[in-house]
Amino acid sequence: MWEKINRYVKKNHMIEPGDRVLLGISGGADSVALARYLLILREKGIIDLYAIHVNHQLRGEEAQRDADFVLAFCDHWHIPCEIVTEDVTGYAKKRKRSLEEAGREIRYAKMEEYAEKYHCSKIALAHHADDLAETMIFRMLRGTGPEGLVGILPIYKNRIRPLLCVDKKEILEYLLENEQAYVEDSSNQEIDYSRNYIRSLILPKMREVNTQAVSHMGDLSEKLEAQNSFVKKQLDKIYEEQVIRQEKGLGIAISFFEKEDSFVRSELIRRMLFDFCGKRRDLAAVHVDIVENLLEKDSGKYNLLPYQMIAYRGEEVLWIGHKDLLLKEDGQQAESFYVEIPREQLEKNENYEVIIGKDEKMIFYLSDDLEGEIPKNDCIKCFDYDKIKCTLSIRTRKKGDYLVLDDSGKRKMIRRYFIDEKIPCHQRDQILLLAEENHVLCVNGKRISEAYKVTKSTKRILKVRYLKNEL
Repeated sequence: MWEKINRYVKKNHMIEPGDRVLLGISGGADSVALARYLLILREKGIIDLYAIHVNHQLRGEEAQRDADFVLAFCDHWHIPCEIVTEDVTGYAKKRKRSLEEAGREIRYAKMEEYAEKYHCSKIALAHHADDLAETMIFRMLRGTGPEGLVGILPIYKNRIRPLLCVDKKEILEYLLENEQAYVEDSSNQEIDYSRNYIRSLILPKMREVNTQAVSHMGDLSEKLEAQNSFVKKQLDKIYEEQVIRQEKGLGIAISFFEKEDSFVRSELIRRMLFDFCGKRRDLAAVHVDIVENLLEKDSGKYNLLPYQMIAYRGEEVLWIGHKDLLLKEDGQQAESFYVEIPREQLEKNENYEVIIGKDEKMIFYLSDDLEGEIPKNDCIKCFDYDKIKCTLSIRTRKKGDYLVLDDSGKRKMIRRYFIDEKIPCHQRDQILLLAEENHVLCVNGKRISEAYKVTKSTKRILKVRYLKNEL
């Protein structure tokens, strides 16, 4: 096994003589096997080795057992080790993350912190071939492109993964042959989580079809990475040559877009969105489509986007920039707000956030459990998700908008509702609505439509939370 790993490490230029390497060690089979490999390199004088273990405080006594094991292991092999204890549950609640996502963010942050402390140029992680295959399947099932299908890279920034070339079976066989102890995370045996389901059920079935299935997926990942690297270089060149950079935003000549392949158009627009706002969160394929659709519109048309951005169709240039600067130059005023909520994102069972102001956002997530009574809270609204048939949007009012007031289906026009609620005229065009076409599910911070009300027969609940001053 070591020969295979050595070839993989050399092929990818992961480790050079004199490197100081920080090992992320959980105490599980994978990280213990990686530790044993790195110890061989240390014994040969190639590297200096340090370790870090993060206790997530999620599994009570078992988590403490893992930390104790890691400390004893590192003491035995004379590896300087930091044991870090973090409140992952509290972090997840505060940042609206899943426990898995919160744990990953904390681990990487702590690894970077201690890599700097010990002047380590590399952080070694114990992902193996099964993890790579699992990630590829997970992303494929959720929906991804060639870039996401690569799965796990052997090198990313200062992180290296020497074990990607070996599978779990090889790792376990090595540990057994060498009588090397390790600890087992009991949560890895649960199949309720998507990744554990893939690991426990799907991968074994794939191996029944072809024993080399995991190895072939690793080969595919390498080929895709090589392909993506080539495509990226071509797109980098086009982007540098064609994108116009001004204070008001980023633009590309419409004449160029009109003659380019649809793939190139979409990729350039996606890059412009990321480039201008400096973020990727809340930007999805639907926003690329919104921008691209402007190419078919008349000059002067625009669409509002997250992070106070706007896509604007000029006479000769398609712009992505800050709405106030673009519209001020054109003599227009932004009188509306419009962001679609893609159903495919909601149905991935993850939080979907939409930035609606400088320090405001709305968080959408699906649940099959009310977790008690329906909240009597203006900041949290609940809807029967299966009653929603079309794409939802967050927007300002338009002609024909209405609410349903009772079980009989009685309607009230939003215009009349604003009058009855004594909302000042100058504020009415600023209030955001959650709507399905002209049917308003909710007036932000106020009442919801009875047509979407949660009942005893509700199977899936759409929860919408409004947050302010938490960005």
